Amino acid sequence: MRLMHSEKNSSSFRILQFTDLHLRTWPLDEADQQTLQMIQAMSKKEQPDLILFTGDIVWSTIADAPLAIFQEFIDFCNTLEFPIALTYGNHDSNHPAITRGMLRQKETDIKSLAEKKCSLIANDRESYVLEIYNSNQLKIEQLLFIIDSGEYTDSPYSRYDWILPEQIEWFKTTARYYHKHSAVKSAYSFLHIPLQEFMEAYQVNRPINSVVGELRVDSPEINTGFFAALLFDPITKGVFAGHNHDNNFQTNYLGLEVVFGQVSGYGAISQNRRGARLIILEEQQLQTSILYGENYF
Repeated sequence: MRLMHSEKNSSSFRILQFTDLHLRTWPLDEADQQTLQMIQAMSKKEQPDLILFTGDIVWSTIADAPLAIFQEFIDFCNTLEFPIALTYGNHDSNHPAITRGMLRQKETDIKSLAEKKCSLIANDRESYVLEIYNSNQLKIEQLLFIIDSGEYTDSPYSRYDWILPEQIEWFKTTARYYHKHSAVKSAYSFLHIPLQEFMEAYQVNRPINSVVGELRVDSPEINTGFFAALLFDPITKGVFAGHNHDNNFQTNYLGLEVVFGQVSGYGAISQNRRGARLIILEEQQLQTSILYGENYF
C-alpha cells in the first residue's frame, strides 16, 4: 500500500507509533486483549495515515505459543483500516522455534501493509524505506527508514545487537539515491533498540521523562556509527526508538530529534502509563505528543 498525505490535510502526515506490546499469552489474556483494544480505539479516534509498530510485538522469550500469538496479531491488524508497518525487537524472535524470516513471511498477510522500498536483509534483519507521497501522489515528500536493530547477542562485548555496518552503508547509499532522484524534503529513522546517543542526549539536555528517578538507556555497548550517518545526512531530522518501557523523552541533540515511543503493552513490565506517540510530519517540521490509553476506553 502506497503512503500519501490525506486530501483533508495535505500539509501533514500522521503516524501512530506503538511500541513494546509484549503480547505473551495464548489465548490472549485480559492484559493482552486490553492492548489490542487500546490500539483499535486509538486508531479509530486519531485516524492516522500510518500505524507503525516498533518492535517487541510478541514476548517470545516467555511465551508458550509465540507464533500463534503473532498470527493473532496479524489477524488483528487486518481489522484496522489504516496502512501498517512494523519492525522487530529483541524479544520477537528470542525463541528456539522462531526466526525473523518466519515473522516477515507472516507479516505479508497484512492486507494494508505499507509498500516497502529498497529492502535489505542482513543477518536475518530487514531494513527498508517507506515513501510518503503528496496527496496527488506525484512526488515524494518524506522518507521513513525502518531499521531492524536486532535482538540479543552472544558476543562478550555487548548484550544487545548493534546496527550492522551493512545497514549503515545501505542507509548512506539509499539516502544518496533519493537525494539525486527526488525532491524529498525530510527523513526519519525508526528502530527498536536505542542508540548510545540517546543516553548522551539525555545527559546533556535532561529532557522531561514521565517516569522519574534514575534513567536507563539499554543500548548496545558497541557503537558502529549509525547516529553519525544520520547526523551527516542533509535531510534526516530525527530518530525514534522503543525498548526502554519507562522512557518517553524527546530532545534535540546535535540537530537531530531523539525520541522514545510510549510503551503500549499492558502486559509489559513498566511504571509508565500505556499509550502511543502521535507523530505529525510537515514539510520542514516535526510535532509529536504522547497519547494515553485510558483516554480511549
